[in-house]
Amino acid sequence: MVQINTYADGILVPDETIRQWEAKRLAHATNFVYRKLSMRQPVGAQTTDEQKRSLAELKIEMGEDKVRKMLGFYLGLSQLVMKVASFLSFGRRKFSVVEVAVSGVDLDPSVFLDKLNHIMLNEGEEFSKMRLMACPDHYLIANTGENTQEVIETTGGSPLPTQFYICYGDATGLRSQMDPAFDVQLFGVARTRGGTVIGGVRHQIRKESDGLRLRLLVEFPALVLNWMIRQHQLHLMCEFNNWVRDVLAMRS
Repeated sequence: MVQINTYADGILVPDETIRQWEAKRLAHATNFVYRKLSMRQPVGAQTTDEQKRSLAELKIEMGEDKVRKMLGFYLGLSQLVMKVASFLSFGRRKFSVVEVAVSGVDLDPSVFLDKLNHIMLNEGEEFSKMRLMACPDHYLIANTGENTQEVIETTGGSPLPTQFYICYGDATGLRSQMDPAFDVQLFGVARTRGGTVIGGVRHQIRKESDGLRLRLLVEFPALVLNWMIRQHQLHLMCEFNNWVRDVLAMRS
Protein backbone atom coordinates (compact mmCIF):
# COMPACT_ATOMS: atom_id res chain seq x y z
CA MET A 1 0.00 0.00 0.00
CA VAL A 2 1.38 3.39 -1.00
CA GLN A 3 1.87 5.89 1.80
CA ILE A 4 2.99 9.52 1.44
CA ASN A 5 4.53 11.32 4.41
CA THR A 6 5.55 14.96 4.23
CA TYR A 7 8.14 16.69 6.42
CA ALA A 8 9.04 20.32 7.09
CA ASP A 9 12.15 21.06 9.16
CA GLY A 10 12.30 17.34 10.01
CA ILE A 11 8.78 17.32 11.48
CA LEU A 12 5.99 15.17 10.04
CA VAL A 13 3.18 17.36 8.70
CA PRO A 14 -0.29 15.71 8.94
CA ASP A 15 -2.01 15.27 5.60
CA GLU A 16 -5.03 17.05 7.04
CA THR A 17 -2.93 20.20 7.56
CA ILE A 18 -1.96 20.19 3.88
CA ARG A 19 -5.53 19.57 2.72
CA GLN A 20 -6.87 22.36 4.94
CA TRP A 21 -4.31 24.77 3.47
CA GLU A 22 -5.23 23.64 -0.04
CA ALA A 23 -8.95 24.16 0.63
CA LYS A 24 -8.30 27.64 2.01
CA ARG A 25 -6.19 28.65 -1.00
CA LEU A 26 -8.73 27.06 -3.37
CA ALA A 27 -11.51 29.22 -1.93
CA HIS A 28 -9.30 32.33 -2.14
CA ALA A 29 -8.19 31.69 -5.74
CA THR A 30 -11.71 30.79 -6.90
CA ASN A 31 -13.21 33.95 -5.38
CA PHE A 32 -10.42 36.05 -6.85
CA VAL A 33 -10.72 34.71 -10.40
CA TYR A 34 -14.52 34.89 -10.56
CA ARG A 35 -14.48 38.40 -9.12
CA LYS A 36 -11.90 39.58 -11.65
CA LEU A 37 -13.97 38.08 -14.46
CA SER A 38 -17.22 39.53 -13.05
CA MET A 39 -18.71 36.04 -13.13
CA ARG A 40 -20.95 34.22 -10.67
CA GLN A 41 -19.54 31.07 -9.13
CA PRO A 42 -21.32 27.79 -9.93
CA VAL A 43 -24.13 26.91 -7.55
CA GLY A 44 -24.27 23.44 -6.06
CA ALA A 45 -22.12 21.17 -3.95
CA GLN A 46 -18.78 20.12 -5.38
CA THR A 47 -16.03 17.95 -3.96
CA THR A 48 -12.61 19.52 -3.54
CA ASP A 49 -11.33 17.64 -6.59
CA GLU A 50 -14.28 18.89 -8.65
CA GLN A 51 -13.62 22.46 -7.51
CA LYS A 52 -9.93 22.12 -8.40
CA ARG A 53 -10.77 20.76 -11.83
CA SER A 54 -13.36 23.47 -12.51
CA LEU A 55 -10.93 26.25 -11.56
CA ALA A 56 -8.12 24.74 -13.67
CA GLU A 57 -10.45 24.38 -16.66
CA LEU A 58 -11.57 27.99 -16.30
CA LYS A 59 -7.95 29.19 -16.29
CA ILE A 60 -7.22 27.13 -19.41
CA GLU A 61 -10.38 28.35 -21.17
CA MET A 62 -9.35 31.96 -20.46
CA GLY A 63 -6.18 31.49 -22.46
CA GLU A 64 -2.68 32.63 -21.60
CA ASP A 65 -3.08 36.22 -22.79
CA LYS A 66 -6.25 36.80 -20.79
CA VAL A 67 -4.62 35.38 -17.64
CA ARG A 68 -1.68 37.77 -18.08
CA LYS A 69 -4.01 40.70 -18.73
CA MET A 70 -6.20 39.88 -15.73
CA LEU A 71 -3.17 39.83 -13.45
CA GLY A 72 -1.18 42.54 -15.23
CA PHE A 73 -1.17 45.17 -12.47
CA TYR A 74 -0.24 42.63 -9.79
CA LEU A 75 2.50 41.09 -11.92
CA GLY A 76 4.08 44.47 -12.62
CA LEU A 77 4.14 45.31 -8.93
CA SER A 78 5.48 41.92 -7.85
CA GLN A 79 8.19 42.05 -10.56
CA LEU A 80 9.40 45.34 -9.10
CA VAL A 81 9.35 43.97 -5.56
CA MET A 82 11.30 40.84 -6.54
CA LYS A 83 13.88 42.82 -8.53
CA VAL A 84 14.50 45.14 -5.56
CA ALA A 85 14.60 42.21 -3.10
CA SER A 86 17.08 40.36 -5.31
CA PHE A 87 19.30 43.45 -5.73
CA LEU A 88 19.36 44.24 -2.00
CA SER A 89 20.04 40.59 -1.12
CA PHE A 90 23.38 40.79 -2.99
CA GLY A 91 23.14 37.19 -4.17
CA ARG A 92 22.29 35.77 -0.74
CA ARG A 93 19.41 33.31 -0.55
CA LYS A 94 16.91 31.68 1.76
CA PHE A 95 15.76 28.15 1.07
CA SER A 96 12.23 26.82 1.41
CA VAL A 97 12.63 23.05 1.83
CA VAL A 98 10.32 20.10 2.39
CA GLU A 99 10.77 16.35 2.06
CA VAL A 100 8.24 13.82 0.82
CA ALA A 101 8.71 10.11 1.62
CA VAL A 102 6.78 7.74 -0.64
CA SER A 103 6.67 4.19 0.71
CA GLY A 104 5.19 1.06 -0.83
CA VAL A 105 6.44 1.80 -4.35
CA ASP A 106 9.10 0.09 -6.43
CA LEU A 107 10.15 2.85 -8.79
CA ASP A 108 13.61 3.95 -9.85
CA PRO A 109 14.31 7.64 -9.07
CA SER A 110 15.22 8.32 -12.70
CA VAL A 111 11.92 6.82 -13.88
CA PHE A 112 10.02 8.94 -11.36
CA LEU A 113 11.86 12.05 -12.54
CA ASP A 114 11.16 11.25 -16.20
CA LYS A 115 7.45 11.00 -15.43
CA LEU A 116 7.53 14.24 -13.43
CA ASN A 117 9.28 15.98 -16.32
CA HIS A 118 6.59 14.64 -18.64
CA ILE A 119 3.92 16.33 -16.51
CA MET A 120 5.90 19.55 -16.22
CA LEU A 121 6.91 19.95 -19.87
CA ASN A 122 4.20 18.22 -21.93
CA GLU A 123 2.06 20.51 -24.10
CA GLY A 124 -1.16 18.48 -23.82
CA GLU A 125 -4.20 19.95 -22.06
CA GLU A 126 -4.34 16.94 -19.72
CA PHE A 127 -0.89 17.83 -18.40
CA SER A 128 -1.62 21.53 -18.29
CA LYS A 129 -4.57 20.66 -16.09
CA MET A 130 -2.33 18.56 -13.82
CA ARG A 131 0.04 21.50 -13.42
CA LEU A 132 -2.75 23.90 -12.49
CA MET A 133 -4.67 21.48 -10.27
CA ALA A 134 -1.58 20.69 -8.20
CA CYS A 135 -1.98 23.99 -6.32
CA PRO A 136 -4.80 26.56 -6.49
CA ASP A 137 -2.18 29.34 -6.53
CA HIS A 138 -1.00 28.25 -10.00
CA TYR A 139 -2.40 30.56 -12.68
CA LEU A 140 -0.22 29.70 -15.66
CA ILE A 141 2.59 27.20 -16.29
CA ALA A 142 3.41 27.34 -19.98
CA ASN A 143 6.37 26.18 -22.05
CA THR A 144 8.27 29.01 -23.72
CA GLY A 145 11.17 27.03 -25.16
CA GLU A 146 13.21 23.92 -24.65
CA ASN A 147 13.22 23.17 -20.88
CA THR A 148 11.94 26.68 -20.17
CA GLN A 149 8.62 27.66 -18.62
CA GLU A 150 6.70 30.80 -17.82
CA VAL A 151 5.15 30.49 -14.38
CA ILE A 152 2.51 32.75 -12.86
CA GLU A 153 1.69 31.78 -9.29
CA THR A 154 1.27 33.12 -5.81
CA THR A 155 4.38 31.98 -3.97
CA GLY A 156 4.27 31.32 -0.26
CA GLY A 157 2.33 33.93 1.68
CA SER A 158 2.78 36.65 -0.91
CA PRO A 159 -0.25 38.94 -1.34
CA LEU A 160 0.56 39.19 -5.06
CA PRO A 161 0.89 36.64 -7.87
CA THR A 162 4.37 36.56 -9.39
CA GLN A 163 5.53 35.95 -12.96
CA PHE A 164 8.90 34.34 -13.58
CA TYR A 165 10.65 32.22 -16.17
CA ILE A 166 12.40 29.05 -15.08
CA CYS A 167 15.07 27.37 -17.19
CA TYR A 168 15.61 23.75 -16.16
CA GLY A 169 19.19 22.53 -16.38
CA ASP A 170 20.58 26.06 -15.89
CA ALA A 171 22.26 26.55 -12.50
CA THR A 172 23.24 30.19 -13.06
CA GLY A 173 23.18 31.98 -9.72
CA LEU A 174 21.90 29.01 -7.71
CA ARG A 175 23.34 28.77 -4.21
CA SER A 176 22.13 25.27 -3.34
CA GLN A 177 24.19 22.18 -4.15
CA MET A 178 23.18 18.62 -4.92
CA ASP A 179 23.36 16.31 -1.92
CA PRO A 180 25.45 13.23 -2.85
CA ALA A 181 23.02 11.13 -0.80
CA PHE A 182 20.44 11.64 -3.56
CA ASP A 183 20.39 9.92 -6.95
CA VAL A 184 18.86 12.40 -9.39
CA GLN A 185 17.84 16.03 -9.45
CA LEU A 186 15.75 18.60 -11.29
CA PHE A 187 17.17 22.11 -11.03
CA GLY A 188 16.69 25.44 -12.73
CA VAL A 189 17.17 29.17 -12.36
CA ALA A 190 14.23 31.58 -12.11
CA ARG A 191 14.35 34.99 -13.77
CA THR A 192 12.00 37.93 -14.12
CA ARG A 193 10.69 38.87 -17.56
CA GLY A 194 13.58 41.33 -17.79
CA GLY A 195 16.18 38.65 -17.01
CA THR A 196 16.94 39.39 -13.33
CA VAL A 197 17.83 36.21 -11.44
CA ILE A 198 15.48 35.95 -8.45
CA GLY A 199 16.06 32.36 -7.32
CA GLY A 200 15.46 28.87 -8.57
CA VAL A 201 14.67 25.29 -7.69
CA ARG A 202 16.61 22.15 -6.84
CA HIS A 203 14.46 19.05 -6.39
CA GLN A 204 16.30 15.79 -5.56
CA ILE A 205 15.14 12.19 -5.42
CA ARG A 206 16.70 9.06 -3.95
CA LYS A 207 15.81 5.41 -3.62
CA GLU A 208 15.07 4.12 -0.12
CA SER A 209 14.45 0.60 1.13
CA ASP A 210 10.69 1.00 1.07
CA GLY A 211 10.26 3.53 -1.73
CA LEU A 212 11.47 7.04 -2.62
CA ARG A 213 12.36 10.26 -0.87
CA LEU A 214 12.05 13.68 -2.49
CA ARG A 215 13.82 16.77 -1.18
CA LEU A 216 12.15 19.83 -2.67
CA LEU A 217 13.97 23.15 -2.47
CA VAL A 218 13.12 26.63 -3.73
CA GLU A 219 15.59 29.52 -3.50
CA PHE A 220 14.38 33.03 -2.65
CA PRO A 221 16.25 36.32 -2.24
CA ALA A 222 17.50 36.60 1.34
CA LEU A 223 15.36 39.68 1.92
CA VAL A 224 12.15 37.61 1.68
CA LEU A 225 10.44 37.31 5.08
CA ASN A 226 10.86 34.05 7.00
CA TRP A 227 7.07 33.79 7.29
CA MET A 228 6.81 33.68 3.50
CA ILE A 229 9.49 30.99 3.35
CA ARG A 230 7.44 28.87 5.77
CA GLN A 231 4.25 29.51 3.83
CA HIS A 232 5.95 28.36 0.65
CA GLN A 233 6.71 25.08 2.38
CA LEU A 234 2.94 24.51 2.42
CA HIS A 235 2.76 25.44 -1.27
CA LEU A 236 5.44 22.82 -2.01
CA MET A 237 3.71 20.20 0.14
CA CYS A 238 0.42 20.79 -1.64
CA GLU A 239 1.69 20.71 -5.23
CA PHE A 240 4.07 17.79 -4.81
CA ASN A 241 1.63 15.63 -2.86
CA ASN A 242 -0.64 16.01 -5.87
CA TRP A 243 2.11 15.54 -8.45
CA VAL A 244 3.42 12.42 -6.69
CA ARG A 245 -0.07 10.91 -6.99
CA ASP A 246 -0.20 11.95 -10.65
CA VAL A 247 3.17 10.31 -11.33
CA LEU A 248 2.17 7.08 -9.59
CA ALA A 249 -1.08 6.99 -11.57
CA MET A 250 0.75 7.25 -14.91
CA ARG A 251 1.21 4.14 -16.99
CA SER A 252 4.74 2.81 -17.42
